[in-house]
Amino acid sequence: MNFKKISVCIILIGFISCGKNPFSPDTRFMLDTPVFESIPFDETSVLWISPFGEIPEPGGVTRYHNGIDIGTTNLGSFFSCADGIVTQVDLDTGDGLPGTNYRIMIKVSSKVQLEYGFEIGGEISEDERRNNILVSKGDRVKSGQHIANLIALDENIAHVHFSVSEGNNKDICPVDFFSAAAARKFEEIYDRCARIYDHSLHPDLCR
Repeated sequence: MNFKKISVCIILIGFISCGKNPFSPDTRFMLDTPVFESIPFDETSVLWISPFGEIPEPGGVTRYHNGIDIGTTNLGSFFSCADGIVTQVDLDTGDGLPGTNYRIMIKVSSKVQLEYGFEIGGEISEDERRNNILVSKGDRVKSGQHIANLIALDENIAHVHFSVSEGNNKDICPVDFFSAAAARKFEEIYDRCARIYDHSLHPDLCR
């Protein structure tokens, strides 16, 4: 009898533990490599995009870029491109000048994490940054959910550095995770808004 009671308790504990696991209620969280169906920004506010990979610069040199930069008009909207859990929100990343940059990270599967790094091109108050971050650590977000705005003080500089990591690998082009339709949309916007020295040397978002 005691053995049966112990067994029942163990099973109940297992169910309770699974209920607290943020990835267990939705099978999409269990995918090691999810497919993103929506792009991470409002395309109507995009001013320029800098691609992933080796980017050609004046003088025949290149620089390596491990994400995609999206420059927008002031208060350009950014969205989660998959269902997930917000794992990190930083009001000041420590990059650049103090009081300039903020960041959101979202875990979208057991291995894959999104990172949105907001560089605003100037200094603003903590309250202004806080007011334009629309999620908190631990929040569940849905694909297409509005998570933050880019405060673009200098539209030539201000941008969101969008990157995707899988496990310890951070050198992955984000577009590789998008569905064919969403990737095609991303590429079409890039074709209109590419910011690189010679587009003919880097015609695609990924290299």
